[in-house]
Amino acid sequence: MNDLTFASNGDLYFTDQGQTGMHDPTGCVYRLRANGQLDCILDNVPSPNGLVLNAHENVLYLAVTRQNCVWRVRLLPDGTATKVGVFVRLSGGLAGPDGLALNEEEGLTIAHAGYGVVWICNRLGDPVIAVRSPVGISTAVPIAAIFTSPNLTQHASCARASTCPADRCIRTCEDGTPIRDETVPLFAR
Repeated sequence: MNDLTFASNGDLYFTDQGQTGMHDPTGCVYRLRANGQLDCILDNVPSPNGLVLNAHENVLYLAVTRQNCVWRVRLLPDGTATKVGVFVRLSGGLAGPDGLALNEEEGLTIAHAGYGVVWICNRLGDPVIAVRSPVGISTAVPIAAIFTSPNLTQHASCARASTCPADRCIRTCEDGTPIRDETVPLFAR
């Protein structure tokens, strides 16, 4: 198991990445129903990684690391996959997307660890904000440190706030009080 997310009914969706990639696109996405039944949702994924359900739980977003993209997996009422497609294709980096989080506007926050960036995409898959990691490539601001708000303003908390060299993160005191509140629109700089 690599990553997981829960549906409101208690169903657990999870990825099995193994050693898959473009050379062996046999990674799987499973659903463990609340009643104990295990279903394979997809079995053809080159390195399935992070996943998150949309608010209506009829779309599963899936980070496909070795393809450097996020898939949109439409779910039928019985939970089977249909019309799977690419939500967003990323470029660059030493590895593709990892963790995902849904924002309040049905867009995604994507940790692109091998590029050292967290991407904020709108509901159409357009990257609108990039937050560069304060500690460089091969690390991304942990997805848990990303906060979403209704107007797609995104923030990241730096773990070493008092010594953070980045000018693109919120710095916080040990008690959590923000020192800086700044976002970076995509293509800034």
